[in-house]
Amino acid sequence: MEFHTRVARVRGDGRHDTPVLFSDGLIVSERNGRLVIHDAFEIKSDSRGGAEATSQFFEWREGRLAGRDQLVLSDGRRFTYDPGRSGPGYVEGLQQSPPHVIAPRGTEHLGSTSGEQVAASGVRHALGQTASEIDFLARQLLEGLGSAPVPSATIE
Repeated sequence: MEFHTRVARVRGDGRHDTPVLFSDGLIVSERNGRLVIHDAFEIKSDSRGGAEATSQFFEWREGRLAGRDQLVLSDGRRFTYDPGRSGPGYVEGLQQSPPHVIAPRGTEHLGSTSGEQVAASGVRHALGQTASEIDFLARQLLEGLGSAPVPSATIE
């Protein structure tokens, strides 16, 4: 399992930009030096969760990602995305990997009938809470942190 995979976009001069977030999670393996992507995950917590995740998968796979961009794993290793090329150091299976949308209960199916679909069939998962319940719980947590005593250091 790979979390918070980033992508370094290739520039016109062949160098790469500073990596930006690409995916919340990927199930990957390495085969003969190639990065094989089996599944991709996007996790959203607001009331448009399913639609936002659907758009994000579509935008990266069908629009933003270009040949020679590099996926940067959490350990810093880089693999080049270049459809049609294979071998050590390249990404394989991205377009065929099922996109998993994880969103609040009641929003997981938003976007499932939009025109922003990718080649692989997606899988949608509902969290146990609605977006409003997640907002409430987050607010409670943050308000509790604001009233918690802050430890202080004493210099002797």
